[in-house]
Amino acid sequence: MMNSIAQFLVVVGFCLGTLGAAGFGDTVEPAAWPLIIAGIGGLAAGGMLQRRTAKAGAAEEDRGEGSPSAQFEAALAAVGAGVAELAEAAGSQPAGETREQIDLLLGGAYFDLTSRNEEWMSLLGFSDYAAVWDGVAGCERRLSRCWSLITDGFPEEGLLELPGALERIETAIAAAQSTSAAPVVPQA
Repeated sequence: MMNSIAQFLVVVGFCLGTLGAAGFGDTVEPAAWPLIIAGIGGLAAGGMLQRRTAKAGAAEEDRGEGSPSAQFEAALAAVGAGVAELAEAAGSQPAGETREQIDLLLGGAYFDLTSRNEEWMSLLGFSDYAAVWDGVAGCERRLSRCWSLITDGFPEEGLLELPGALERIETAIAAAQSTSAAPVVPQA
């Protein structure tokens, strides 16, 4: 409701300002100045109301599970859980299944996390982002190396990469926990 009022004020302010500006020519129309002033006032009031509405919405969103911070923590936890599951099941299943699970993880939860890297950087700030992303990138490299070795016919060597991948994502989760108030816990 407030956003609609703000948009209305901006549109009316723009129209009044434009109408007032049209009154300035070779001769100045008597209503030109009042219309310009009313237009500027409408634009200012609408702009301030839009800004206040946006801030209130952002504050409300930050308190909920839909906040960028909560989304980041959930995406990181999902990757952590996926890597933990891979590392745990590595010796008890055929290497081909592990490779398929890596495909699913990299195309699913990992993609969801890494495709929003610029958003996460602006959320965390560059230093904290770099500390977290070091573990995220290291884990991804280890998973890719595991996948490649399995694909090339060296499954034993490939599976040896999984504990390192788990270690790297745990490092990322620990770095994320030190930057936010809410803990990141891998979800199975």
